[in-house]
Amino acid sequence: MIKDSYINMRVNNELKKQTEDILNSLGLTLSGAIDLFLMQIIQERGIPFEIKLPSEEEIKKRLQLARVINSLGGAVNCN
Repeated sequence: MIKDSYINMRVNNELKKQTEDILNSLGLTLSGAIDLFLMQIIQERGIPFEIKLPSEEEIKKRLQLARVINSLGGAVNCN
């Protein structure tokens, strides 16, 4: 595929560095990963992963689980 278009964007430097470190370990460049992401958008006809807020029921389940874990001396992040 011929690359004949540019995308200019600003991102957080630390986010970019961490992303590039992971991609490099996978043998990918950031540009290559963006190409894969764009191809997946075309294939899926949308964002290739779910983007949504958790339901009220899911939030309640997470909080209940956190309370149980914390009562047993553990710690949990409910985000």
